[in-house]
Amino acid sequence: MHRQILSAFCFAIFVAINSQSIVLGQPSDSLLNLLNSGLITDDTEKYKLLCEIISNTTNGEEKLKYCDQAIELAEKLNIMPERPYFSKGTEYLNAGNLASALECFIRLANYYKIDGNNIGLARAYTFIAEVYNQQKNHDNERYYLRNAIDIYKKEKDSRHLAYALHDLGYANYSLGKYDTALILFSETSDLFQKLDSVKEQAYCIGNSGLAYSKLKDFDKAGDYLLRAIEILTREGDDRAVAEFVIEYANILMQQGEIDKAIAYATKGFRSALKNGLKEYERNASNTLSRLYAVSGRYDSAYHYQSIFISANDSINSTENIQKMADLRTEFEVSKKQSEVELLQKNKLFQRIVILGLAIILFLAAGIILVYYLNLKRSRQLMAELDNRRLLLEKQSSELKDK
Repeated sequence: MHRQILSAFCFAIFVAINSQSIVLGQPSDSLLNLLNSGLITDDTEKYKLLCEIISNTTNGEEKLKYCDQAIELAEKLNIMPERPYFSKGTEYLNAGNLASALECFIRLANYYKIDGNNIGLARAYTFIAEVYNQQKNHDNERYYLRNAIDIYKKEKDSRHLAYALHDLGYANYSLGKYDTALILFSETSDLFQKLDSVKEQAYCIGNSGLAYSKLKDFDKAGDYLLRAIEILTREGDDRAVAEFVIEYANILMQQGEIDKAIAYATKGFRSALKNGLKEYERNASNTLSRLYAVSGRYDSAYHYQSIFISANDSINSTENIQKMADLRTEFEVSKKQSEVELLQKNKLFQRIVILGLAIILFLAAGIILVYYLNLKRSRQLMAELDNRRLLLEKQSSELKDK
């Protein structure tokens, strides 16, 4: 199911928006020479240079190395290493190392929570959801997607809201709610069309084809997938084409077109292998194993079944699953601790407010009491003056009579 590509496209946008290095656009070799020349001594500029090198590096091991260097330098500068962590996390994600990917994205989420960056936090949530999607843990996936959607709605970020809603459509697809998924894919396709996002609209079209396939409407499914493959081939999105080609091969197998299905599945497998896409390599090898078994070519079936088992074990190993569970627990505990601290701060603030109001009321009561006493005293003085006046008038009258 084509979902990870949308997250990757979000990351591409994120890198483009946040790229501010003075060396933007230079070839990778030039960037490395500049880094190793010693000409850049300022740590901030060196950090920017490392971020550009990361963006221009295609070798996975090299990219991870430069990510670690950038993260170490960012910690020294006391700045948030968001770009290196995103790059590191997506690299692990593409390689099928889900536990390490989850660790990177959870660290990002914690950074954004501390920084108060809601959009960044929502983006980290969508990447965490993607990790759980690949691990087939759709309960956790939906949990983080709903959190992301709530934030995007509050922030009125329509583009990233569309991504998250599309992913929620995939979650419904994964749970067998194909009609609901089709509705969400159709809505997001229209939204992406309004946003003039050709690739994303193609993803929605392709995913609609997958939903129709589950509903056994193979003709409509094939039509949607081929439309998506045509658009994405034209857009040069090898990753997306690889996935939809593999899924189209499965539909051809359902329709009994075995040789044609083998050709498409082989194309998808080679593309996944070339681009280091473990998830798609696993799916293609599984499809090819079944196709060759149906056609009676058992040696080839066994070969691809071995590849499938190896790739599947690397993604779903007990150690990885346990590590991912531990990471999520750690993140949730940290989140609850933050909520407790916030609650305590709120209680302290409430106590201060109550104490302030009590002081104000006490002062107000004192002022009223003083005013009342002064008023009472004034009335007594006026009464005494009136009495004296009456007495003087009486005495004056008596003197006049005498």
